[in-house]
Amino acid sequence: MPPFSWDLKSGNFEVSGAPLKLLRRLRDFAGFDRTATFMWPRWIFLRVIGFILIMIFLDYARFGTGMVGTNGVWPAAVFLGEIARKTGGIFSGFFDTPTLFWLSSSAGMLAAVTWLGLLSALLLCLNLLPRVGALMAWIALLSLLNVTEQSVMFRHDYLISESVFLGIFLAPPGWRPGLGRKSPPSRFAILLLRWLLLRLMLESGMGKVMSDDEHWHDFTALDLHQEAAPFPTFAGYLDQQLPHWYHVGQILLMFAAELAAPFFALYSQKGRLVAFLLWTVFQGGIVLTANFGFLNMNATVLGVLLLDDQVLCALSKRLRLPRLNSLLAAGGAPAVLENVQKNGRWRWFVSAPLALSGIVSLFAVPFYLGIPFSHMPAVLDRADYIFRNLRFSSDYRLYKHSGGTRLQIEFEGSDDNGKSWRAYPFRYLPQNVSRLPPYLAPYFPRFEAMLGIAGGEGTANPVIGAVAAGLLRGSPEVTGLFRSDPFGGHAPGRVATRLYELHFTDLDEYRATGQFWSRKYLRDFAPELPAQKLTQ
Repeated sequence: MPPFSWDLKSGNFEVSGAPLKLLRRLRDFAGFDRTATFMWPRWIFLRVIGFILIMIFLDYARFGTGMVGTNGVWPAAVFLGEIARKTGGIFSGFFDTPTLFWLSSSAGMLAAVTWLGLLSALLLCLNLLPRVGALMAWIALLSLLNVTEQSVMFRHDYLISESVFLGIFLAPPGWRPGLGRKSPPSRFAILLLRWLLLRLMLESGMGKVMSDDEHWHDFTALDLHQEAAPFPTFAGYLDQQLPHWYHVGQILLMFAAELAAPFFALYSQKGRLVAFLLWTVFQGGIVLTANFGFLNMNATVLGVLLLDDQVLCALSKRLRLPRLNSLLAAGGAPAVLENVQKNGRWRWFVSAPLALSGIVSLFAVPFYLGIPFSHMPAVLDRADYIFRNLRFSSDYRLYKHSGGTRLQIEFEGSDDNGKSWRAYPFRYLPQNVSRLPPYLAPYFPRFEAMLGIAGGEGTANPVIGAVAAGLLRGSPEVTGLFRSDPFGGHAPGRVATRLYELHFTDLDEYRATGQFWSRKYLRDFAPELPAQKLTQ
């Protein structure tokens, strides 16, 4: 019997054999298997996303005025004014850069948006009005990200923005919905969140395979990778001391998690469990050795959505945890399955934009992986532009370059006409050769992370000049971004930006000196800035 048959009289189209099996596997991966429920994966996902959002908004609460306040590094009013001039007005500027700060860019508005985000994230964590909480948190997050994009925007900001937006359609309605048994998760939202995870996995893996960085090709990328991480941990220091063969094993685990795991996830329910375990072990190793902020927690909780209540129940039963098993069984109760059947129809007014997002990414992924095709259709190209303004991305080629040498900027000031210089101390970046950054994740100090990236690029960056100018003015908002003010509140007469090269010491040197780092001055990163030049 052929795999495809079409009866012209009845109009019936039938699929059998291998194509039928493939379609069933794709259906099950998409979450449309009516025997599977996702009550507990949804519950876990929303609580973890809420916690990540709290960490993000706390960073803005502490340092938002220094970054985008009126006297900050890159004032929101100045940035939005430039956008309005480029696009032809505030109305068109809003569609280019949607943010609540078009209403006002005052300190009060900054505080209001930040507190809106914090309270919304708290609602999400406490499972109070979770759908409303996710919506308001996304609006606040988008508003803040869009006014900091010129100075402190990172790829994992796109990941959390897309995760929160899809979480709006995943979350149950109601004041205190619990597991939301009467409103099972939208299968379409499950599909798009799983697709987001697969894009993250495959693009990260393929980005390294297709990169021009030879260190990924000869398996030497992790020999010095840990010292180049944004905020290396003590475990990262120890990891780098291990032999080359160990780092080769880490790379093999990475490729298994990023390239093999997606195909396991597509294959079967058990394959998705294997994919989840591989992905979680890989992300856990990164958390131990480096502070990549909320990126790894976000990536891991996306992996939770590969599971369903039935898999979780089977695991708890095999681990002989009867109380946990009885708790988890509530997610797959007959009443829940009955509600799944009742709520099976898509709500097209909601599904249509989500479907468009998925279609755009389906076209864009091959482009970002370097697979040539003529061009994206005009409608989808326009949609891609809109989704990017909403901080969705189809480009998750994370760390396609291994990092290499750690170059780091340091700001120094002088109040005696350059005879002596005092450094502005960082809170977390390596500066004292006898200290390593503490464990920070999922907290992500984006200002210092931006400085780390700018130093690694080794090229001029307008934000660095803006920081130096703020220090020269003695702006308390800008000096507040640092651990302390070496000039006690008064402005220095000169500010210089130095570039240093840092490397981990080996264990013998650490035992002898107590130093984790060797540090060497390379050059001035930017021209020295005297106070007279600032006033001209």
